[in-house]
Amino acid sequence: MNQFALQERFDEAVQKLLEATESLHSAVFANEESIRLELALDRRDKAFERLRVEAGLDVAPTAVARACLASIRSLDSEMLERGLAVGGELRAERQSVQRRRSAIQAHSKHERGEPRLLTVKA
Repeated sequence: MNQFALQERFDEAVQKLLEATESLHSAVFANEESIRLELALDRRDKAFERLRVEAGLDVAPTAVARACLASIRSLDSEMLERGLAVGGELRAERQSVQRRRSAIQAHSKHERGEPRLLTVKA
């Protein structure tokens, strides 16, 4: 296979990875259902594996491929930032629930130590 054909295959693999990354990015930011996220992630994994195979053929990326790779990097960064932000929100919510649970447990422990009033009917 000649160098031009190898270059075309590499550029096509980079373009497919960009398309798959854009699809995943839109699914992440649209708060899509987990099934759509999984499909988009599988598509991206396959595109990435194809690019890995094509990159092993020792082809230098063209300017177009480098621009696509820069876009992929940018989209990946945005998704990672989103993931970290959501993770931080979940961590804060979990800590809040733990604090409330501890306060309830402390209050119930305190109440158990208090004497109880009983009313007796005559």
